[in-house]
Amino acid sequence: DAQESRGLGDVYKRQILAVPMSYTMDGRDFLHTLEDGNPHEFYQALRNGSISKTSQINSEDFIEFFTPFLEQGEDILYLAFSSGLSGTYQSACIAAEELKKRFSERTVAVVDSLAASMGLGLMAYYASCRIKEGMNLAETVSWLESNKLKVNHWFTVDDLHFLRRGGRVTGAAAFVGSLLSIKPVLHTDDEGKLIPCLLYTSDAADDLT
Repeated sequence: DAQESRGLGDVYKRQILAVPMSYTMDGRDFLHTLEDGNPHEFYQALRNGSISKTSQINSEDFIEFFTPFLEQGEDILYLAFSSGLSGTYQSACIAAEELKKRFSERTVAVVDSLAASMGLGLMAYYASCRIKEGMNLAETVSWLESNKLKVNHWFTVDDLHFLRRGGRVTGAAAFVGSLLSIKPVLHTDDEGKLIPCLLYTSDAADDLT
């Protein structure tokens, strides 16, 4: 889905499509696609106090997006945003089962990436490489399943506000952490969930780079 696209322009150049994800900002509805412009404007708006909320892609959205390709006789490989962070994977599975009834000769393969953001985009990139090398759909799915846990996500944040909003840290922890300029380093575990690994202060940031 479009969640994977930020910062990975080469994925788009390889004609990998992203299912649009809807979100609201300051009461206005938007549809995020791979062709969206400068993401810095979006993040700057958040820093300036705008409120954004994403909406999970539901099974009907997937059916609407997948159907034209199946009607053209194409099979589909869909790499889903981590099931540990979203219900999007389950929605895609429901859609795949429904479409199987209508297009019995076609395949809709859904892979739970257990990844997010650039990690998910990187998997899409490597999947496209395997296909270009001659792997068929089933072989590519097998390769992804065998290698997806080799993708490592490590990141930190400048502001605990959005982790608090997303339920990743408590309000009290966010308040104390912000007061003391403490920031977490997080990664995704083997279930695709965000796990805090360690804490550091702003003064120690240079030691992590």
